[in-house]
Amino acid sequence: MTDPVPQTNWFAIFVLYCAGLAAAMQFAKLSPIMDLVAKDLALPPVAAGLSVSVLGLVGVLFAIAVATIANAVGLERALRAAVVAGAVIAALGAFAPEAKSFLMTRFLEGFSHLFIVVCSPALMANAATPRDRPVALAIWGCFFGAGYALTSIVAPLIVTEGAWRHLLLAHAAFMLAVFLLVTRLVAKN
Repeated sequence: MTDPVPQTNWFAIFVLYCAGLAAAMQFAKLSPIMDLVAKDLALPPVAAGLSVSVLGLVGVLFAIAVATIANAVGLERALRAAVVAGAVIAALGAFAPEAKSFLMTRFLEGFSHLFIVVCSPALMANAATPRDRPVALAIWGCFFGAGYALTSIVAPLIVTEGAWRHLLLAHAAFMLAVFLLVTRLVAKN
């Protein structure tokens, strides 16, 4: 753990929470569009389920390796790479022409997700004073549910007439915006 900061950096807490929302949306974005994706890409039911759960499978299989890599390269650098990679991979998923390439983007998105959820709470804890750390981490604790709720609200506004790919592109744009915030945050420190 790093030395305690003299004052909690609430901008950092906000930015890192946004990274968490973007990571949660990596899971959440498929729920409202799964029927459209499965129909458009001819995904059998098992493959459709795998397209959601593969992100969690990546976490189960690679969590220790990802944490080791993030620690070796630095949490800030790993987070920036994960968020920008997530934006690119989400955009690639939006243009996937068939099931195999779509599933490959989902597998790769699992690494982006895992790096974000490894790096963000550690950076949040480092950005808070010991007194504010429980509050900062409580804020982090609701990222997954909030990401699902936000996706549920936004998806019907974006996905019109079967345009499921628009939701993936919107997610890519959000991740790019988060990347810019994270880059600004790192530049300020």
